[in-house]
Amino acid sequence: MQVIGLTGSSGSGKSTVSSFCTTMGFTVIDGDIISREIAFPSSDYVLKLKEIFGDDICDENGVLLRRKIAEIAFSSSENHKLLTNATTPFILSEINSRLKVIQKSGADFCFMDGAVIIGTPFEPLCDKVISVLSEFNMQVSRIIKRDDVTDEVAKNRLNKQPNNDFFIAHSDIIIWNTQDEKHLLSCVKSVIQSL
Repeated sequence: MQVIGLTGSSGSGKSTVSSFCTTMGFTVIDGDIISREIAFPSSDYVLKLKEIFGDDICDENGVLLRRKIAEIAFSSSENHKLLTNATTPFILSEINSRLKVIQKSGADFCFMDGAVIIGTPFEPLCDKVISVLSEFNMQVSRIIKRDDVTDEVAKNRLNKQPNNDFFIAHSDIIIWNTQDEKHLLSCVKSVIQSL
């Protein structure tokens, strides 16, 4: 079974590509969805984050406040590193479990969607890495619309993430998302056929 990593910075269109792969019948393991599923109140995952960032990252019912944790994580590169180092072992363990199940099912392909794959423990799980890239201002606009944040917050978030040059240097395949969605999905189909 080939595991294809699917990555890109915020607002690149990675999630659109990931959803399209699902509609085409491929299994997609989404790191962000996994992080939500394992972040139930009193889970080891949440307890670890509270230990690092304090109790106010959860509401009165112990539910993780994802926007709050994102604000903290993107406020400094140190906090971002703390968050990544704390959450990676939990997410990695869950992904490994799911990959075993998918492999047993006899699937030829599986996509692994994650904002942070390159240069992390997730990269060795991938046979190839596809990066979805776009232009900075387009990404800022998408983040503002998607997350209902200010221009400043969106730009700050993007500036804390690797730039396009980083992804180009470390990816096997690049999909550019600088036109409309129809063009993007056409590019995705071509890439899947080539795989």
